Amino acid sequence: TELPERVGPYRIKRILGVGGMGIVYLAEQDRPRRTVALKVMQAGPGAVSLLRRFEHEADLLGRLRHPGIAQIYESGMAGEGPLARPYIAMEFVDGRPLNEAAIKRGLSVRQRVELMVRVCEAVQHAHQRGTRELERCGRFGQERAALGSQVRQAHQASLQQHGVRVRHD
Repeated sequence: TELPERVGPYRIKRILGVGGMGIVYLAEQDRPRRTVALKVMQAGPGAVSLLRRFEHEADLLGRLRHPGIAQIYESGMAGEGPLARPYIAMEFVDGRPLNEAAIKRGLSVRQRVELMVRVCEAVQHAHQRGTRELERCGRFGQERAALGSQVRQAHQASLQQHGVRVRHD
């Protein structure tokens, strides 16, 4: 996949992940200047129904307020006509996949369970507010589902759309 130079007011740096509805890029926002995770819907069969799902996802995620859930900055449309692509700009939390970070930090079984409890609390918060779709995102003991989670400093879980990660400290 060739990287676009820009999507709306965002300069694309690299691909973070590819999913069923689109591509998540690491991008830099012009104003205010900050690094974001930018999910861009791709055109294809069923684009009208996908667009409705994408817009619904942006609305739901934009209302979530939890210390363990990455903040949505904005959603919008980049381009015009048939080349227009909807996007969601969200907080980017840099880090390692959860299982790698647990191994690297030498977390005990108890610490890993405590970490997963925090991830579950964030998922529960999202579920209580209408978010039902979960994406598979790797292994932590066994394959499991999450909304593309991230873990903040002090093992605080942060849900984001492109995988379970632990912030580099």
